[in-house]
Formats: sequence, structure tokens, C-alpha cells
Amino acid sequence: MAVISRITMQKRNKDRLNIYVSSGGKESFGFAVDQDVFVKYNLSKGLEIDEQQIKELVEEDEKKKTINLGLHYLSYRMRTVKEMTDYLEKKERQPEHIKAAIEKFKELGYLDDSSFASTYVRSKSATQIKGPLKLKQELTQKGVNKIVTEEAIDQFKEEDEIALIQKWVDKQTKKTARESMSAQKQKLFQQLRGKGFSSSLIQEVLEKMEPQEETDEQQALSYQAAKLERKYASKYTGKEYRIKMKQALYQKGFSIQSIEFYLDEHDREDVE
Repeated sequence: MAVISRITMQKRNKDRLNIYVSSGGKESFGFAVDQDVFVKYNLSKGLEIDEQQIKELVEEDEKKKTINLGLHYLSYRMRTVKEMTDYLEKKERQPEHIKAAIEKFKELGYLDDSSFASTYVRSKSATQIKGPLKLKQELTQKGVNKIVTEEAIDQFKEEDEIALIQKWVDKQTKKTARESMSAQKQKLFQQLRGKGFSSSLIQEVLEKMEPQEETDEQQALSYQAAKLERKYASKYTGKEYRIKMKQALYQKGFSIQSIEFYLDEHDREDVE
């Protein structure tokens, strides 16, 4: 049987106490505990303590460490149960302590996947251009189950999705026209699909896009043609050059009529 002979506060962590014990007239470091554990077990100088009690105190302190790590992780933002589990496992906390910490956080309302999913959808849809399919994927990756995810995604109304699609389209089309209308629409479609919006709603918005001004389409054609000229001028001549240019520009979404007009206007001397 040992006796608690001295109690000191750790210099680097004021919430932890070093407990020294004396046995056979010799003092030695016994263990360290969180202040909450210290108070819970009513520790004090002169208290007799045996090895089994010390083990119990150390075990309780490890649980407290796990809880404190979890609270620190929660201090930055809301978390899912999976995120918390993964984090504590990464910190090499004991499985039983992780389970106990998570149950405690659930009881306190600190961990709630349903609340997390609902808040996540509202926040992301309000601050970022992300569609329901992308948000569903992200919630799944964060460990939110299918039913809870679907309930959260149901907040995302069709009109909200259309508004976000339109916002992205307006933002992109304000840039200097360097592509054909056809190429722009194809590019916008792929971008919006990648952001998790439904194909049908994307098409609905793109179909309402106002056609480019003729001068914008001509500028885009001139820009793309100039790039291709640098690529093909040293490789091809005559009809072969013209064919290559027509094929490349057509693939970029320009009409045959516009391409023919451009090539006629910029006819090279070596074209047969």
C-alpha cells in the first residue's frame, strides 16, 4: 500500500496533475491524471492507494484523454460519427474508450449525423456551387447512412438547383468568348455534372442560353483558328492544310459556313 505524498500541476498543461506516492519511506512519481478525474475520485495528499486503484485511475484518465481529444476535434466544426471514430483511431485511442466517448457525445448532442447532414447541405448549397448528387457523395464519404443522407438532400429543391446552375452559367459566360457556343455548352454541361447537378436540369438551363452575338462567335473562331494555324502551318500546305483546319474547327463547335468564310478571308498563298 502506498500513500499519496505530493501533488503538483503540470507546467505545460494546467488541467493535469502529477501524483507522487510514497512507499517504504521512498517517494516516486506515481501517475498523472486530469483534474476532472482527480476530483471525481476525491484524491488528496495522505490518501492510501494500492496498485489496483492506480490502474483504475490510469484507465479512467485514458478515457478522459479520449474525450478531450474528441472535444478538441469538435471545436473546429460539426463532425459525423465516422469522422470522429476515424480521428480517434488515428490518435491510437483504445476501442472501448472511443466507443464510450462517442456515446457521451451523442448524449450531449455533440454528435448527430442527422443534424450534421441537414446543416451540411444548407451550408454548402448556400456558399458553393454544388449540386445534390455531389453533396450526397460527400455525405456518404463522411459516413452518413443512406436514409439520413436522402432526408438531408430532400431539402434541396428543384428551383434551388436551377438557380445554382444558372448562377454558374452566368459566371462562366461573362468571360471573354474564346469558344463556340456549342463548345461552351458542352464544357458547361461537363462542369456542372462534375459539380453534382442533374443532367435534365442542366440541359433545361443551357437550352435557354442566349445565342452569342455574331461578333463574339467570330472572335471565338478567330482565336481558335489562330491557335490551330500555329499548329498546322509548318506541317501542312494547300488543300491538306485547309481540310485539317476545317476538321479541327468543326470539332470545336463552329458551323461549316462560318469556318468556310473565315478560311476564305484568311486564304494562305500556298493553298492550291
